[in-house]
Amino acid sequence: MACSVDGSKLLAVSQQHVYTSTNSGVSWTTANPTPSSSLWQGAASSANGVILAAGSYGGIYISTNSGLTWLLNTNAPTNFWYWSVACSADGIKMVAAPYYDTVAGNPQLLYVSKDSGTTWTATSAPSNHWTSVASSADGTKLIALAFNGPIYTSTNSGASWTSNNVVGYWRSVACSTDGTKAVAVADPGQLYTSINSGVAWSSHFVSGSGTGFGSVASSADGTRLVVVGRQGSAPIFVSTNSGNSWVKQTNASLLAEWNAVASSADGNKLFAATYAYLVNDGSGGVYCLQTTPSPKLKLMSLSTNLAISWAVPSAKFVLQQNADLKTTNWVTLPNTPLLIFTNLLNQILLIPTNSSAFYRLATP
Repeated sequence: MACSVDGSKLLAVSQQHVYTSTNSGVSWTTANPTPSSSLWQGAASSANGVILAAGSYGGIYISTNSGLTWLLNTNAPTNFWYWSVACSADGIKMVAAPYYDTVAGNPQLLYVSKDSGTTWTATSAPSNHWTSVASSADGTKLIALAFNGPIYTSTNSGASWTSNNVVGYWRSVACSTDGTKAVAVADPGQLYTSINSGVAWSSHFVSGSGTGFGSVASSADGTRLVVVGRQGSAPIFVSTNSGNSWVKQTNASLLAEWNAVASSADGNKLFAATYAYLVNDGSGGVYCLQTTPSPKLKLMSLSTNLAISWAVPSAKFVLQQNADLKTTNWVTLPNTPLLIFTNLLNQILLIPTNSSAFYRLATP
């Protein structure tokens, strides 16, 4: 599962179908990829939810219109693309990691794309049974997990790779917008975090994690994290301090088999998908946890303009202006904020004047 930066657009894949939502999961549309495929696993979304990628048992499918139409990329090898697609915030740079080929089950190479999945190139990383990849917002810093192997990192969009000595049965990895903070999970219940782009990793103990973790997601700043158990009646855990401590979510069903998660950029809108609502009953679903965001304004001089920016929130906010701090006379500015892909900030440029003014974010 993957989502746009504000959590409004969702991409979810199941064994047989690809689903998209434009209203945070309230309603869903079943996509119709051509040609049809099965055993869908990997999912990735650009920050605005326009460019999507989905990995299946046979290949990688790309959509450039928020999932309205899908095309199979014939340049990518016919492999089992297993939980294994990630992209930059603008959707131009992508990384995909196959678990094995579809003929003999052999380990495969990592692949990258610099044109939104139109063409793919094998990287210098060794062949492995890859399970998960993550990308920074600009697509330069990449992290790849090798099942029962080390963690591989790249700082040049996959041109070269470095491995470390942290070996595990890796399942899922996520990172912050700048690629500095990262979190990776493995069986049986191992959880590691990094604060230096994967150079070094610290192990964390999560009480009650059960048989292992299946999926992990991160906010843009790497502060808010969400992780779900891999099988059985495993709970959902949330961290608000970059993984140093975790809180079990008691309001989520303890009978569900959770197996996929996604997070908005501010971490205030979290999504979790179930493999089965009740253990082994075969019926899945997507659930959302919404908390109230409190974005902070940043002001800076940019050329001859005043740049006002804030982290893209998972709820609707407008920028208002007033000559003083009274509770009345606040005016909503008509300027449409521009999404800055490199840092996932909303930004409005204003022409400076000789008068003073106050600004705030408010719900419309």
